[in-house]
Amino acid sequence: MGWIRNKGAAMRRKFIEEARTFLLLFFYLTLLLGAFAWYKRLILLEYEFTFSHYGYSIVEAAILAKLMLVGNAMGFFKRFHKRPLIVSSLCQTLVFSLGAIFFSLEEDTVMGLIHGRGLGWGFDKLMKTSWEQVLADFIVIFMAFIPLFAVWELGKVLGPSQLYTMFFKKRPPDGSRLVTPGKGAPRTGG
Repeated sequence: MGWIRNKGAAMRRKFIEEARTFLLLFFYLTLLLGAFAWYKRLILLEYEFTFSHYGYSIVEAAILAKLMLVGNAMGFFKRFHKRPLIVSSLCQTLVFSLGAIFFSLEEDTVMGLIHGRGLGWGFDKLMKTSWEQVLADFIVIFMAFIPLFAVWELGKVLGPSQLYTMFFKKRPPDGSRLVTPGKGAPRTGG
């Protein structure tokens, strides 16, 4: 019976860790995509166009956060495990930036269905989207995702508790190291 209790405790810890990661990703993506929506709105107001798809960025953030967790759990990027962190970070950035652009393009189709305009209306609006606009959206999203995946990959190497400690715990007043390097971690002179 003890092994069942231990397995249950391990599953509970794993669930809490996954939920925490999801909430952090969701929070970051909501802020990022929300800021991007406001940026578009402010730019379009200069040309007297309206833009009001703020709620969609919350839904998009939730979907992307879940896809990121699923992709991580399924090990889609394990082949980059032995490579430098920059390679893994940039590959994930590219894949999930393309995913974000896909959801951004599908926004009009979904909005057409929600507002009763039909699938054809959304598809027609999608076809009118210029490649310059898609490229501009991709560049901004790609550049904003680089720090996200760089920190995520760093957390995998250091361990989530050490990364949390480095970001959210007070530094020692004497200037000593907050986190000690683990096995195989590079040591700095000091």
